Amino acid sequence: MPKKKERTYEEGLARLQELTEQLESGSLPLKETFDAYEEGKLLLKELENTLREGERRILELDAQGGLSDITGEIDEAKEG
Repeated sequence: MPKKKERTYEEGLARLQELTEQLESGSLPLKETFDAYEEGKLLLKELENTLREGERRILELDAQGGLSDITGEIDEAKEG
């Protein structure tokens, strides 16, 4: 059985935007609304984990030296 291809962060974000638009439109039948909401919540958690892992890696690299300029930009992006 072939391994399922992991989607990229950008693909996940695009799917989350698509789900959000569908939910906001109010045009989905009730069961599909629940399914879309559930998929969106799981996807949001996955995307947050990806960002958290990226931040952890950057902080780890920064601790090794040389990336302090990048972490400042990340902090600014989080705030704004």
